[in-house]
Amino acid sequence: MKKFYFLAFLFLYSFFSLGQTKGLIYKPASTPAGRAILDPNLDGYTSTTTNGFKTNDWGNGESEINFKAIPILENEPIQDPLRGPACGFTDMVDSGVGDPVMFYFDGTNFLVRFRLNKTSPNSKGYSVLIDTDQKFGFNGPNADPNAVAGNPGFELELVLKTNHGVGLYNVNGALNPALIVDQDYESHSQKSIAYTENCGDSDYFYDFYLPWSDFGLPVGTKLRMVALTVMSPQPAIGNNAKSDVAGVDDRKYNGNYDKLFEDFIQNYNPTSPQDNNAGLKARTLCPTVNASLLVTSTAITGTSTEAAGTIITVYRNNIALVDKPFVAANGTWSLAVSGLKEGDVITASAKASGKEESESNCSGVLVGQVCTRPVAPTLTGSNGNSNKYITITATATGLLDLYLGDQVLVSKAAVTAGNTYYYCPAAPNLTSRSNDCSGGNNLTPGVYRSTLTVGSCASNSAFLCVNTTTASATPVVYSPVTTLSRIISGTAAANAQVILKVNNAEKVRVTA
Repeated sequence: MKKFYFLAFLFLYSFFSLGQTKGLIYKPASTPAGRAILDPNLDGYTSTTTNGFKTNDWGNGESEINFKAIPILENEPIQDPLRGPACGFTDMVDSGVGDPVMFYFDGTNFLVRFRLNKTSPNSKGYSVLIDTDQKFGFNGPNADPNAVAGNPGFELELVLKTNHGVGLYNVNGALNPALIVDQDYESHSQKSIAYTENCGDSDYFYDFYLPWSDFGLPVGTKLRMVALTVMSPQPAIGNNAKSDVAGVDDRKYNGNYDKLFEDFIQNYNPTSPQDNNAGLKARTLCPTVNASLLVTSTAITGTSTEAAGTIITVYRNNIALVDKPFVAANGTWSLAVSGLKEGDVITASAKASGKEESESNCSGVLVGQVCTRPVAPTLTGSNGNSNKYITITATATGLLDLYLGDQVLVSKAAVTAGNTYYYCPAAPNLTSRSNDCSGGNNLTPGVYRSTLTVGSCASNSAFLCVNTTTASATPVVYSPVTTLSRIISGTAAANAQVILKVNNAEKVRVTA
């Protein structure tokens, strides 16, 4: 029996090598339902007619199904698998237009096409890693909180396991894929001869599908995907048998798949299955905003790796500025500004020709102050702990603000250095006499915070807890934070006020 199968494989390979019609389906789906999805006109060819592919297999109406390629980092080179034979059945190849893997949505089913240099009856894996939540990577404002080494942010994995099945796995925050559904291999896949001839011989299409209902997601869910081959008929996540990633020279990353996946996803404009058929564009790479910015700055500058003429949109506290600079030939850009305030967060997006716009929160920079900060005011409770008023001592002449949580109690009240002031519900403005607070209501329990501003320089915050003793949980700052960092992020209790300090000076306050 072993000799029979070996000879049969040699005959099959020779049969394909001797000029068989390009587009011929040599392994059709085993059921009428499967054939109707993968070969809609049921003629046994992936080309539009039985005449086969004549000039290409992706355009000019030559492909029966109008598959669309995904954004890739570069046209797929040959002979670049890190594992497995070069010019083999896990070596993904390209027609020259960036199409080693393609997708199509027929309104009910999600179809995938791999372009491979060889065909084989062997059992291997052909995987699509899927990001569904627009969170990815370990750092930055769009980092995935579930990212782990080996899976920087994929939630699902779709795998053609030749001879075994077409499986969908939950891989969210995990290295041990959990099977969601496993459909029959024979009825959910087909193989055909492609038009292209890399490595001096025919290339092949491996097509497979799953009903979109198996994904359990709305059809409008925006996806970002990476495709790769695996030397075993298993998922790629948590698997050391990864072979070839589609649309990149694997050798450049030397096995650093987390970095490869992050670069790939940053280049991918999120697109839903229902919009997939219109074509997928690459996403413009994030620009950089130069640090440091001060309240006295007259220009916001930065750099971009995209082509000259790329349009930059600058955001101040998430609000787009009207004027839009262009990237110059040397990769720099500049926008004249005025009126920046301490604590402003400056971000930017970029839109290159032929690409979709980048994320809008690229490269956040905090606006700093040029000044000597006054000492924070002092806050104490009323005498006898009656909680009728707060005693405030001004440490400098300036403007005082008082808050209860997010609520502004006193705004820009003029105070004089060394003087004492009082705040109470009975006299909502600051008063210099404690008697003004007699007989009124008690203070609302909570955390009171006050700052003192002299000129344009604000002090750090002073705090007073009234009838509350529960300490807030310590926030977590994601590390590392380096001189190259543009975003500082972390976690805190829901709705907590988080105050970021740099060298013990408050820079910005945000709500978690």
